Amino acid sequence: MAISMRCEHCGVLLEIDDSYAGMQVECSNCHALLQAPVSENAANAVPTSPPTGVGRMQINSTLALRPSSGLAVAAMVCGIIGCATRLFPVGIVGIVLGIMAVSRINREPREYEGKEMAIAGICTGAVSIIYGLFFLTPAFMMTSSSVTRAKELSRQLICASNVKGFGTACRIYANDYDESFPPGIQTLLDTGDIIPRSLICPSSGDQVGTVLSSYIYIPGQTTESDPRNVLLYEKESNHAGEGSNVLFVDGHATFIKPYSRVEELVEETKARIAEKRTE
Repeated sequence: MAISMRCEHCGVLLEIDDSYAGMQVECSNCHALLQAPVSENAANAVPTSPPTGVGRMQINSTLALRPSSGLAVAAMVCGIIGCATRLFPVGIVGIVLGIMAVSRINREPREYEGKEMAIAGICTGAVSIIYGLFFLTPAFMMTSSSVTRAKELSRQLICASNVKGFGTACRIYANDYDESFPPGIQTLLDTGDIIPRSLICPSSGDQVGTVLSSYIYIPGQTTESDPRNVLLYEKESNHAGEGSNVLFVDGHATFIKPYSRVEELVEETKARIAEKRTE
């Protein structure tokens, strides 16, 4: 004879031999320990082979199998893929599906199983996010640094254009004044050969009208001066001390770094100008 009972933990229908009636038995599905019911037949029966220890119930074949939650399976797969490939968006999907699967299983424990797979999907998804951030953060920082550097190079080119334009204005002035360069920057502003905006280095942060210039002019020279002489150079703060666009007497301009080298060229220029005056 068989006794039917339902597991109070997993909800499946179980069948046990009545010789185990009244004993503590183990559910074959969830392995929980249950108290087998006592039937009238079992009370009067004398089992030929008295059971010893904990009995094991047989699960009714029509109700024993519960489908694993598809969300749980999908969560575990996404978590593993995300962890293996470091594609943290896939891992995020695994976490979301895992949470949904756990919620469904908790609401309907008699209909679905696979909570362990859902939790595995959540854990592996979290690991994939950690891996992804670990590998992407340096790349992001490198990209951000590259963008910043590209912007600075662009500003240096605009600054170089300002410096070359200043050199052209000096040449125009010298043609009208016996090959002598102007006595100062203000002179070129007064003649209209340059405009205030062209005196602002885009890297300096200076605003038009608030300062006379982002550049330093060395007066007292002519088109016949030593071509190595510096005619115009930038303030040290313009490019965070990296260097300076330098305009030479012969009209060419170049970006020179470090700034200490610019200072050396300026001192050499001033020394040659002073020497020329003593001749």
